[in-house]
Amino acid sequence: MKTTGLLCAVMTAMVSLAIGSSEARGGVRFIYPSGTSADLVRVQSAINAASPGDTLILKYRNTGGIIRRFNLANVPSGGIVIGVEGLNIVGEVDTRNVQIATKLVGPTTYDASGSFVAFDVQADDVHLELMSFENFEAAVVLEEGVSGFTMDRCKITSCAHGIFGIGDNNDMTIRRVKCTLAVTPEGGNAGVTLQEGSDRVTISHCTFDGPGMNRAPLAVAGVIDFNLQTSARRLTVNECDVEQMDIGIFVSSKRARILQNLCQQCIDGIELVTEVGTGLSQGTQQARENLLMGNRLVSNDGTGIHLFGAQSNLIKNNLLTFNGADIVCQDSSLGTSSTENVIERNIGVVDCADSAGIVATPTSPVVARRIHPVRP
Repeated sequence: MKTTGLLCAVMTAMVSLAIGSSEARGGVRFIYPSGTSADLVRVQSAINAASPGDTLILKYRNTGGIIRRFNLANVPSGGIVIGVEGLNIVGEVDTRNVQIATKLVGPTTYDASGSFVAFDVQADDVHLELMSFENFEAAVVLEEGVSGFTMDRCKITSCAHGIFGIGDNNDMTIRRVKCTLAVTPEGGNAGVTLQEGSDRVTISHCTFDGPGMNRAPLAVAGVIDFNLQTSARRLTVNECDVEQMDIGIFVSSKRARILQNLCQQCIDGIELVTEVGTGLSQGTQQARENLLMGNRLVSNDGTGIHLFGAQSNLIKNNLLTFNGADIVCQDSSLGTSSTENVIERNIGVVDCADSAGIVATPTSPVVARRIHPVRP
Protein backbone atom coordinates (compact mmCIF):
# COMPACT_ATOMS: atom_id res chain seq x y z
CA MET A 1 0.00 0.00 0.00
CA LYS A 2 2.77 2.40 0.81
CA THR A 3 4.53 1.68 -2.49
CA THR A 4 1.30 2.11 -4.44
CA GLY A 5 0.60 5.44 -2.73
CA LEU A 6 4.06 6.71 -3.50
CA LEU A 7 3.73 5.75 -7.18
CA CYS A 8 0.38 7.51 -7.39
CA ALA A 9 1.87 10.67 -5.90
CA VAL A 10 4.76 10.59 -8.38
CA MET A 11 2.40 10.06 -11.33
CA THR A 12 0.16 12.91 -10.17
CA ALA A 13 3.16 15.24 -9.99
CA MET A 14 4.32 14.21 -13.47
CA VAL A 15 0.87 14.84 -14.95
CA SER A 16 0.72 18.25 -13.28
CA LEU A 17 4.08 19.20 -14.80
CA ALA A 18 2.99 18.01 -18.24
CA ILE A 19 -0.24 19.98 -18.46
CA GLY A 20 0.77 23.28 -16.90
CA SER A 21 3.56 25.83 -16.89
CA SER A 22 3.62 25.99 -13.10
CA GLU A 23 2.89 23.87 -10.10
CA ALA A 24 2.02 25.14 -6.64
CA ARG A 25 2.98 23.09 -3.64
CA GLY A 26 3.17 24.41 -0.08
CA GLY A 27 3.84 28.06 -1.00
CA VAL A 28 6.36 27.13 -3.72
CA ARG A 29 5.46 27.54 -7.38
CA PHE A 30 7.59 26.45 -10.32
CA ILE A 31 7.51 28.54 -13.50
CA TYR A 32 8.78 26.94 -16.70
CA PRO A 33 10.07 28.99 -19.65
CA SER A 34 8.77 28.49 -23.17
CA GLY A 35 11.07 30.91 -24.95
CA THR A 36 7.99 32.59 -26.47
CA SER A 37 5.91 35.67 -25.73
CA ALA A 38 3.73 33.49 -23.48
CA ASP A 39 6.43 33.72 -20.78
CA LEU A 40 5.34 37.23 -19.82
CA VAL A 41 1.80 36.07 -18.99
CA ARG A 42 3.09 33.02 -17.12
CA VAL A 43 5.35 35.00 -14.83
CA GLN A 44 2.89 37.84 -14.21
CA SER A 45 0.02 35.39 -13.56
CA ALA A 46 2.11 33.43 -11.06
CA ILE A 47 3.03 36.61 -9.21
CA ASN A 48 -0.59 37.77 -9.12
CA ALA A 49 -1.69 34.40 -7.72
CA ALA A 50 0.99 34.30 -5.02
CA SER A 51 0.49 35.03 -1.34
CA PRO A 52 2.84 36.91 1.01
CA GLY A 53 5.86 34.78 1.82
CA ASP A 54 5.50 32.50 -1.20
CA THR A 55 8.45 31.46 -3.35
CA LEU A 56 8.42 31.37 -7.15
CA ILE A 57 11.18 29.29 -8.72
CA LEU A 58 11.99 30.27 -12.30
CA LYS A 59 13.29 27.14 -14.01
CA TYR A 60 15.81 27.20 -16.85
CA ARG A 61 14.45 24.14 -18.64
CA ASN A 62 10.96 23.75 -20.03
CA THR A 63 8.67 20.90 -19.08
CA GLY A 64 10.39 18.74 -21.71
CA GLY A 65 13.81 19.30 -20.18
CA ILE A 66 15.05 21.63 -22.94
CA ILE A 67 16.99 24.75 -21.93
CA ARG A 68 14.98 27.91 -22.62
CA ARG A 69 15.17 31.58 -21.69
CA PHE A 70 12.23 33.60 -20.42
CA ASN A 71 11.31 35.69 -23.44
CA LEU A 72 10.17 39.09 -22.17
CA ALA A 73 10.59 40.99 -25.44
CA ASN A 74 6.91 41.98 -25.18
CA VAL A 75 7.22 43.27 -21.62
CA PRO A 76 4.95 46.31 -21.07
CA SER A 77 6.30 49.77 -20.40
CA GLY A 78 6.09 49.39 -16.63
CA GLY A 79 7.54 45.89 -16.53
CA ILE A 80 6.31 42.83 -14.63
CA VAL A 81 4.62 44.17 -11.50
CA ILE A 82 5.50 42.62 -8.15
CA GLY A 83 2.76 43.68 -5.75
CA VAL A 84 2.93 40.83 -3.24
CA GLU A 85 4.67 41.59 0.04
CA GLY A 86 7.43 39.20 1.07
CA LEU A 87 7.51 37.41 -2.29
CA ASN A 88 10.66 35.43 -3.14
CA ILE A 89 11.55 34.97 -6.82
CA VAL A 90 14.49 32.62 -7.27
CA GLY A 91 16.19 31.19 -10.34
CA GLU A 92 18.39 28.15 -10.75
CA VAL A 93 22.09 27.31 -11.10
CA ASP A 94 23.51 25.09 -13.82
CA THR A 95 25.46 22.80 -11.51
CA ARG A 96 27.57 21.38 -14.32
CA ASN A 97 28.94 24.78 -15.38
CA VAL A 98 28.43 26.43 -11.95
CA GLN A 99 26.70 29.51 -13.32
CA ILE A 100 23.33 31.21 -13.17
CA ALA A 101 21.06 29.35 -15.57
CA THR A 102 17.74 31.22 -15.35
CA LYS A 103 17.75 34.04 -17.91
CA LEU A 104 15.24 36.81 -18.52
CA VAL A 105 15.71 38.53 -21.89
CA GLY A 106 14.02 41.77 -22.88
CA PRO A 107 13.84 43.77 -26.11
CA THR A 108 17.01 44.35 -28.09
CA THR A 109 16.34 48.08 -28.49
CA TYR A 110 16.05 50.83 -25.89
CA ASP A 111 13.43 53.51 -25.35
CA ALA A 112 14.51 56.85 -23.87
CA SER A 113 11.18 57.11 -22.03
CA GLY A 114 12.44 54.46 -19.62
CA SER A 115 10.30 51.50 -20.66
CA PHE A 116 11.27 47.85 -20.92
CA VAL A 117 11.72 47.22 -17.19
CA ALA A 118 12.01 43.60 -16.12
CA PHE A 119 10.51 43.88 -12.61
CA ASP A 120 8.57 46.82 -11.16
CA VAL A 121 8.63 46.25 -7.39
CA GLN A 122 5.65 47.81 -5.64
CA ALA A 123 5.61 45.79 -2.40
CA ASP A 124 7.92 45.54 0.62
CA ASP A 125 10.33 42.72 1.46
CA VAL A 126 10.67 41.31 -2.06
CA HIS A 127 13.68 39.03 -2.63
CA LEU A 128 15.27 38.28 -6.02
CA GLU A 129 18.04 35.71 -6.44
CA LEU A 130 19.90 33.65 -9.07
CA MET A 131 18.63 35.37 -12.22
CA SER A 132 20.29 36.87 -15.27
CA PHE A 133 18.76 40.00 -16.85
CA GLU A 134 19.60 41.03 -20.42
CA ASN A 135 18.48 43.88 -22.71
CA PHE A 136 16.27 45.97 -20.43
CA GLU A 137 16.17 49.66 -19.66
CA ALA A 138 16.40 48.56 -16.02
CA ALA A 139 16.51 45.14 -14.44
CA VAL A 140 14.56 46.34 -11.39
CA VAL A 141 12.67 49.54 -10.56
CA LEU A 142 11.74 50.12 -6.92
CA GLU A 143 8.69 52.32 -6.58
CA GLU A 144 8.68 55.16 -4.08
CA GLY A 145 8.43 54.01 -0.47
CA VAL A 146 9.24 50.36 -1.15
CA SER A 147 11.43 48.94 1.65
CA GLY A 148 13.11 45.69 2.57
CA PHE A 149 14.14 44.78 -0.99
CA THR A 150 16.99 42.29 -1.37
CA MET A 151 18.84 41.03 -4.43
CA ASP A 152 21.51 38.35 -4.25
CA ARG A 153 23.62 36.48 -6.80
CA CYS A 154 22.15 38.04 -9.94
CA LYS A 155 23.68 39.10 -13.24
CA ILE A 156 22.67 42.20 -15.19
CA THR A 157 23.96 42.54 -18.75
CA SER A 158 23.40 45.08 -21.55
CA CYS A 159 20.97 47.12 -19.49
CA ALA A 160 20.87 50.91 -19.21
CA HIS A 161 20.31 50.67 -15.45
CA GLY A 162 20.69 47.90 -12.91
CA ILE A 163 18.55 48.67 -9.85
CA PHE A 164 16.74 52.02 -9.97
CA GLY A 165 15.12 53.36 -6.78
CA ILE A 166 12.49 56.07 -7.20
CA GLY A 167 12.90 57.30 -3.62
CA ASP A 168 12.43 56.55 0.09
CA ASN A 169 13.64 52.98 -0.46
CA ASN A 170 14.86 51.85 2.96
CA ASP A 171 16.41 48.75 4.54
CA MET A 172 17.72 47.32 1.29
CA THR A 173 20.50 44.82 0.65
CA ILE A 174 22.15 44.20 -2.73
CA ARG A 175 24.83 41.49 -2.66
CA ARG A 176 26.93 39.58 -5.17
CA VAL A 177 25.42 41.26 -8.22
CA LYS A 178 27.46 41.53 -11.42
CA CYS A 179 26.29 44.45 -13.53
CA THR A 180 27.56 45.34 -17.01
CA LEU A 181 25.93 48.51 -18.34
CA ALA A 182 25.19 49.41 -21.94
CA VAL A 183 25.61 52.80 -23.61
CA THR A 184 22.26 54.48 -24.24
CA PRO A 185 21.48 57.86 -25.82
CA GLU A 186 19.75 59.32 -22.77
CA GLY A 187 22.72 58.76 -20.45
CA GLY A 188 22.49 58.90 -16.67
CA ASN A 189 23.17 55.18 -16.44
CA ALA A 190 24.09 53.52 -13.16
CA GLY A 191 24.41 50.09 -11.64
CA VAL A 192 22.48 51.23 -8.56
CA THR A 193 20.58 54.54 -8.30
CA LEU A 194 19.25 55.74 -4.93
CA GLN A 195 17.16 58.88 -4.56
CA GLU A 196 15.22 61.09 -2.19
CA GLY A 197 15.97 60.01 1.33
CA SER A 198 16.57 56.30 0.91
CA ASP A 199 18.03 55.06 4.17
CA ARG A 200 19.91 52.02 5.51
CA VAL A 201 21.02 50.56 2.18
CA THR A 202 23.87 48.03 1.90
CA ILE A 203 25.62 47.20 -1.38
CA SER A 204 28.34 44.61 -0.99
CA HIS A 205 30.54 42.24 -3.01
CA CYS A 206 29.16 43.54 -6.32
CA THR A 207 30.89 44.18 -9.64
CA PHE A 208 29.97 47.13 -11.84
CA ASP A 209 31.47 47.30 -15.33
CA GLY A 210 30.77 50.23 -17.62
CA PRO A 211 30.99 50.62 -21.39
CA GLY A 212 34.10 52.77 -21.05
CA MET A 213 34.76 56.32 -19.91
CA ASN A 214 32.02 58.34 -21.58
CA ARG A 215 32.43 62.04 -21.07
CA ALA A 216 29.53 64.51 -21.21
CA PRO A 217 26.69 64.28 -21.98
CA LEU A 218 26.66 60.71 -20.70
CA ALA A 219 27.02 59.95 -17.00
CA VAL A 220 27.77 56.35 -16.13
CA ALA A 221 28.33 55.28 -12.53
CA GLY A 222 28.55 52.16 -10.43
CA VAL A 223 26.54 53.65 -7.57
CA ILE A 224 24.73 56.99 -7.74
CA ASP A 225 23.55 58.21 -4.36
CA PHE A 226 21.25 61.24 -4.71
CA ASN A 227 20.09 62.57 -1.37
CA LEU A 228 17.63 65.42 -1.51
CA GLN A 229 16.81 65.54 2.19
CA THR A 230 18.79 66.39 5.28
CA SER A 231 18.07 63.07 6.95
CA ALA A 232 20.90 60.55 7.22
CA ARG A 233 21.36 58.22 4.29
CA ARG A 234 23.45 55.55 6.01
CA LEU A 235 24.47 53.94 2.74
CA THR A 236 27.15 51.23 2.91
CA VAL A 237 29.13 50.23 -0.17
CA ASN A 238 31.50 47.45 0.80
CA GLU A 239 34.01 45.36 -1.18
CA CYS A 240 32.67 46.23 -4.64
CA ASP A 241 34.68 46.44 -7.87
CA VAL A 242 33.89 49.31 -10.24
CA GLU A 243 35.58 49.63 -13.64
CA GLN A 244 35.23 51.65 -16.83
CA MET A 245 32.71 54.16 -15.49
CA ASP A 246 32.59 57.93 -15.67
CA ILE A 247 32.25 57.91 -11.87
CA GLY A 248 32.85 54.82 -9.76
CA ILE A 249 30.82 55.81 -6.67
CA PHE A 250 28.93 59.12 -6.48
CA VAL A 251 27.88 60.16 -2.96
CA SER A 252 25.84 63.25 -2.19
CA SER A 253 24.39 62.29 1.17
CA LYS A 254 25.24 61.95 4.85
CA ARG A 255 26.82 59.14 6.86
CA ALA A 256 27.65 56.84 3.97
CA ARG A 257 30.30 54.17 4.59
CA ILE A 258 32.42 53.49 1.50
CA LEU A 259 34.71 50.64 2.57
CA GLN A 260 37.32 48.46 0.84
CA ASN A 261 36.14 48.99 -2.73
CA LEU A 262 38.21 48.95 -5.92
CA CYS A 263 37.57 51.75 -8.43
CA GLN A 264 39.81 51.60 -11.48
CA GLN A 265 39.95 52.91 -15.04
CA CYS A 266 37.16 55.40 -14.39
CA ILE A 267 37.29 59.15 -14.90
CA ASP A 268 36.77 59.79 -11.17
CA GLY A 269 36.90 56.89 -8.71
CA ILE A 270 34.82 58.33 -5.84
CA GLU A 271 33.07 61.71 -5.78
CA LEU A 272 31.65 63.43 -2.70
CA VAL A 273 29.41 66.24 -3.96
CA THR A 274 27.38 69.10 -2.50
CA GLU A 275 25.53 70.65 -5.41
CA VAL A 276 22.19 71.79 -6.80
CA GLY A 277 20.67 68.83 -8.60
CA THR A 278 18.91 68.79 -11.95
CA GLY A 279 16.87 66.18 -13.70
CA LEU A 280 16.75 63.08 -11.50
CA SER A 281 18.33 64.93 -8.58
CA GLN A 282 16.18 68.03 -8.12
CA GLY A 283 17.10 69.91 -4.96
CA THR A 284 20.23 70.39 -2.90
CA GLN A 285 22.59 67.46 -2.41
CA GLN A 286 24.89 67.44 0.60
CA ALA A 287 27.94 65.23 1.09
CA ARG A 288 28.64 65.32 4.83
CA GLU A 289 29.91 63.04 7.59
CA ASN A 290 30.82 60.19 5.25
CA LEU A 291 33.54 57.60 5.84
CA LEU A 292 35.88 56.48 3.04
CA MET A 293 38.30 53.84 4.29
CA GLY A 294 40.37 51.00 2.89
CA ASN A 295 39.49 51.73 -0.75
CA ARG A 296 41.81 51.25 -3.73
CA LEU A 297 41.67 53.95 -6.40
CA VAL A 298 43.84 52.87 -9.32
CA SER A 299 44.46 54.17 -12.86
CA ASN A 300 41.56 56.62 -12.92
CA ASP A 301 41.90 59.16 -15.70
CA GLY A 302 40.75 62.13 -13.63
CA THR A 303 40.82 61.85 -9.84
CA GLY A 304 40.90 59.00 -7.36
CA ILE A 305 38.79 60.82 -4.73
CA HIS A 306 37.18 64.14 -5.64
CA LEU A 307 35.48 66.40 -3.09
CA PHE A 308 33.11 69.10 -4.39
CA GLY A 309 31.95 71.20 -1.46
CA ALA A 310 32.04 68.11 0.77
CA GLN A 311 32.28 68.78 4.50
CA SER A 312 33.14 66.90 7.70
CA ASN A 313 34.12 63.65 5.99
CA LEU A 314 36.74 61.13 7.14
CA ILE A 315 39.01 59.82 4.36
CA LYS A 316 41.43 57.31 5.80
CA ASN A 317 43.67 54.36 4.88
CA ASN A 318 42.99 54.49 1.15
CA LEU A 319 45.47 53.51 -1.58
CA LEU A 320 45.60 55.90 -4.55
CA THR A 321 48.00 55.24 -7.39
CA PHE A 322 48.41 55.88 -11.13
CA ASN A 323 45.51 58.36 -11.13
CA GLY A 324 45.45 61.68 -12.96
CA ALA A 325 45.26 63.15 -9.44
CA ASP A 326 44.81 61.32 -6.15
CA ILE A 327 42.72 63.40 -3.70
CA VAL A 328 41.39 66.78 -4.82
CA CYS A 329 39.19 69.26 -2.91
CA GLN A 330 37.17 71.92 -4.76
CA ASP A 331 34.32 74.31 -4.13
CA SER A 332 30.91 73.15 -5.30
CA SER A 333 28.78 74.93 -7.89
CA LEU A 334 26.98 76.51 -4.92
CA GLY A 335 30.24 78.05 -3.78
CA THR A 336 30.37 75.67 -0.82
CA SER A 337 33.94 74.90 0.24
CA SER A 338 35.25 71.44 1.04
CA THR A 339 35.95 72.10 4.73
CA GLU A 340 36.43 70.26 8.04
CA ASN A 341 37.42 67.03 6.31
CA VAL A 342 39.91 64.68 7.94
CA ILE A 343 42.23 63.12 5.34
CA GLU A 344 44.80 60.88 6.97
CA ARG A 345 46.99 57.79 6.52
CA ASN A 346 46.22 57.56 2.81
CA ILE A 347 48.82 56.50 0.26
CA GLY A 348 48.62 59.20 -2.40
CA VAL A 349 48.93 62.94 -2.95
CA VAL A 350 46.38 65.29 -1.37
CA ASP A 351 45.62 68.54 -3.23
CA CYS A 352 43.45 70.43 -0.75
CA ALA A 353 45.67 73.41 -0.02
CA ASP A 354 42.93 75.93 -0.73
CA SER A 355 40.30 74.27 1.48
CA ALA A 356 39.86 75.40 5.08
CA GLY A 357 39.84 73.10 8.08
CA ILE A 358 41.56 70.18 6.34
CA VAL A 359 43.59 67.76 8.41
CA ALA A 360 45.75 65.92 5.88
CA THR A 361 48.82 63.68 5.97
CA PRO A 362 49.80 63.18 2.32
CA THR A 363 52.25 60.56 1.06
CA SER A 364 54.41 60.91 -2.03
CA PRO A 365 53.28 59.07 -5.18
CA VAL A 366 56.63 57.26 -5.38
CA VAL A 367 56.13 55.70 -1.96
CA ALA A 368 52.46 55.09 -2.73
CA ARG A 369 53.36 52.67 -5.48
CA ARG A 370 55.55 50.57 -3.25
CA ILE A 371 53.54 50.25 -0.05
CA HIS A 372 50.32 48.36 0.48
CA PRO A 373 47.43 50.31 2.04
CA VAL A 374 47.04 50.27 5.80
CA ARG A 375 44.21 48.00 6.75
CA PRO A 376 41.50 49.58 8.92
